[in-house]
Amino acid sequence: MNVEAYYGNSTIFTRGLFSEGWIKNTLSSAEYSNVFKEETVIDFLDNVDTLAAGLVISDKNNSNEIMLTGDIYYRNYSDYKSDGTTNKVETVNKSNLRILIDKNTSFLKNINMEFDCKVSNDKEKESLKGRSNISFNEINGNFQINIPQDVIKTAKEED
Repeated sequence: MNVEAYYGNSTIFTRGLFSEGWIKNTLSSAEYSNVFKEETVIDFLDNVDTLAAGLVISDKNNSNEIMLTGDIYYRNYSDYKSDGTTNKVETVNKSNLRILIDKNTSFLKNINMEFDCKVSNDKEKESLKGRSNISFNEINGNFQINIPQDVIKTAKEED
């Protein structure tokens, strides 16, 4: 599954998570500001002691980058809600993480994660597989965010 998102002018445009077309979510200035306080990479790396234990520095030919890679297993996988149902992670078959760091700036360049697990709730058991690839670029740059016009024109307001 591919997910795309654009953030700008107190609006979040997303495509691919639970819909085929672009979804527009217009927020107040305060709500929009909170998005960046709540959705940070630091939150993703909250259990750094547990997470880092499974990662090793990988040999890579680029002398300007550090790559950390490995299979990771958290002490406690969190239950999560979907459609009002609480799901429990039963078994983890794969949980691989790769983090790419710029040696010169210490900024994250890329986070890539693959997972494969079994989840259950009071109704059913199922497999859950996914891939996530987050790239960071133009950090601290002086640039303007331009949301493509086709995204703006075709987006439907979130219900």
